[in-house]
Amino acid sequence: MTAFPFLSIVTRTCRRPKLLAQNIQSVIDQTCQDIEQVFLVDKSGAHRGGNILWANNRLIECRERAIGRYVFVLDDDGMLVDTSFVARLKAHVEAMGYPDVVLLRSQSTAQTILPPDNIWNVNWEMWERPNMWRGHAYNWVASNNWWQMAIKSYAVSHGGDWHFATALINGGAEIVRLHGVYSARSVQRGRGVVFEKDCPTNWFERVMRQVGGVRAGHGDWRLQLWLK
Repeated sequence: MTAFPFLSIVTRTCRRPKLLAQNIQSVIDQTCQDIEQVFLVDKSGAHRGGNILWANNRLIECRERAIGRYVFVLDDDGMLVDTSFVARLKAHVEAMGYPDVVLLRSQSTAQTILPPDNIWNVNWEMWERPNMWRGHAYNWVASNNWWQMAIKSYAVSHGGDWHFATALINGGAEIVRLHGVYSARSVQRGRGVVFEKDCPTNWFERVMRQVGGVRAGHGDWRLQLWLK
């Protein structure tokens, strides 16, 4: 057992308890549990109506809560695709000498993704932003030090993930592309906009009681699977 987990999964959530429960179950079901899941909870509904910029700022405000060697953002409307995702990711990064950033394919049930041969043809120097980017065709898993550095770019605009990735690239991070390992998929349209009706005020606490989440501090809820 190590002092810190291999992977911190950061999950922003707001009034979607059913989706959140599915999200957490996909984490709990991982065959490798050298992970923690950190929750950024919006009880006020501040990012209702698609206020993604507010939600992006939450990542920056809470960036130091993620203590894993690597960090991955998985919002409440996403799920890990494969129960072996963390195990395969860990094995690959160990074999590659722990690169700064790992780029993985994802699946999207909400939007069209370009054919695999075209996924990586992005002209970074020209700030090209093809449709496949908005389709979340890949995800970024960043080492903690690069996460702390680049996450400041997340709230530049509503397209936070684009600016985050650009900061990694322009900063000189060693980025490896991991083939054959899928990360996550989105399970709804209108990410960050669609909320569950008749959501009780204690929706988050209900989910935490069901999954065994712990309160590590004021406003600090997490699953610490690596300690089990």
